Amino acid sequence: MIVKCGYPATWTEMVNQLPNDEPTLQTAFCALSISRVGRDNKDMRLVRESSKAYGKALRDLQTALFDKGRAGSDQVLTACLLLSMYEVYEGSSKKAFGWVSHVQGAARLLELRGPERHQTWQAHHVFLGARVPIIYAGILDKRATFLATQPWLTIPWEKGHKVYFDRAIDLATQIPGILQEIEYVNLNLFGTQARRALHKLLEQCKSLLKALHTWHMNMKKGSEYTVIKHDSWEDDKYPFDVELWFPNHLFAFAHIFFWTCAFNISEAIQEVQEALEDLYQQKDQRPNLVWRAELFESRQYALSIAHSVIYCLQPEMGALGANIINFPMTLAHRFFRQTHEMSVCAWFSKVSTDMQKRGMRIGGIASTPAPPSSTPHIKQENEDEDILQSSACRWQTCNDASAYTQQYDSSDETSDGASPASTNSTDSSRTTFIHEDPSKYYVDKT
Repeated sequence: MIVKCGYPATWTEMVNQLPNDEPTLQTAFCALSISRVGRDNKDMRLVRESSKAYGKALRDLQTALFDKGRAGSDQVLTACLLLSMYEVYEGSSKKAFGWVSHVQGAARLLELRGPERHQTWQAHHVFLGARVPIIYAGILDKRATFLATQPWLTIPWEKGHKVYFDRAIDLATQIPGILQEIEYVNLNLFGTQARRALHKLLEQCKSLLKALHTWHMNMKKGSEYTVIKHDSWEDDKYPFDVELWFPNHLFAFAHIFFWTCAFNISEAIQEVQEALEDLYQQKDQRPNLVWRAELFESRQYALSIAHSVIYCLQPEMGALGANIINFPMTLAHRFFRQTHEMSVCAWFSKVSTDMQKRGMRIGGIASTPAPPSSTPHIKQENEDEDILQSSACRWQTCNDASAYTQQYDSSDETSDGASPASTNSTDSSRTTFIHEDPSKYYVDKT
């Protein structure tokens, strides 16, 4: 990929190009690699060794962050991202979003380094790999990130160029800030002031969602997914009539990222509309607050994510597919819990159990579905809030990276001892990992 296209297939390709004199990076890479080899070969001895390496990596990271020379290095930043991936695959079920603390720590290191530090080859691609996890963590925490500021949207590319997918990520950087603003308005503003602020936020959401749809419609020819009718005779309790399959993992990631962002904006639009309706209850005239339901409806995006799960979790995708679908699948599962679609939730739980046996967790999805209750919507919202509160970290403005050390505790080392197993795959449709420049032939109509 690097030779043919001039850029890495994923940011993890940069690990081998970095100097190997930083023990934090060595131990983080060892922990992740040993765990995957252990899971793939059903060798629990290796999995337990990876847990020890993970604990050592946390201690090495604490030491590195108190050394200003080391804390600002590409190696320590990369180590933070590798540790977040370890949490995705091996994290404790009690900390469904354990990866968030690592990602927020990496975000703090990025911000302290400044955008100019991410123009070199290695630093730039590690920065690119960090953007999506930072956005996802910001969505969970409902807190704006520095990525949405103009310097961070321009300076890192001054010595290169943006590919088409970079432009979608640029748009998505606005989402955490919108969610933070909605929460602030709902908690702190009242009356005319609240209505004015909510109307402004509603227009901002509409504009952002339309921009994302424009991006999605202009993806290159050949990137389209294929709709495959699901065979009814398959005894896998699959609750949908179709599956979505993609030409390759690059396009799968792009489509799923779009649906994830559109889902969050759609949910925000619904929240703002409900808040405005409550404010207008005391008024004789209430404006029409419904716009193009087919564009703003959350359900279509949750369905698209759910239809993509089998593709991402096919054995041929290895750990890459699980990393792509983890957060989007968690959001889709929460949506179907709130709409009381228990057959869908049961299937999600089955998928989660199968993935745990393969050594990969889907955060926030229980291994067995909760039974229906008289108030399932309220109950699940409380459960989701408990999960987020237990995992989200608040990062305060500071002048050095040592604040990151407060989040680490080697007692989090864990392994459930599950053995791997394969998930369902479609024999007639195979994933092709291609060497292709994603920016080639793309249409830019901005």
